[in-house]
Amino acid sequence: MNFYVKTAFKNDGITTELKQEILDGEDGNIFTQCPGCGKEFHVDLIDVFGCDGDLFSTQIFCDECSRNGKAKEYSDFMNGKISTFNGKTREQMEQEQIEASEDEWC
Repeated sequence: MNFYVKTAFKNDGITTELKQEILDGEDGNIFTQCPGCGKEFHVDLIDVFGCDGDLFSTQIFCDECSRNGKAKEYSDFMNGKISTFNGKTREQMEQEQIEASEDEWC
């Protein structure tokens, strides 16, 4: 098993662990969520990380948000050029991520 996704779920004190292997040629089941609009879409990891990259800090925008300037706006937000993105400050976005990750393990 080369690469896989491993997730643990807790229910009534019982932890169940699931492991999903990512097989060669199975790139059709890799998805991400656009940070601009929230749309879920398929990504090809070879296209994204063909030369270099960081799986955890990379943000990929859908085609529509790439065309309408949301990707540049997000870049400006992350580089401190603007203070909000989609009406939220960095602190608000970080708090939402913390709350979402806590909900996943309940």
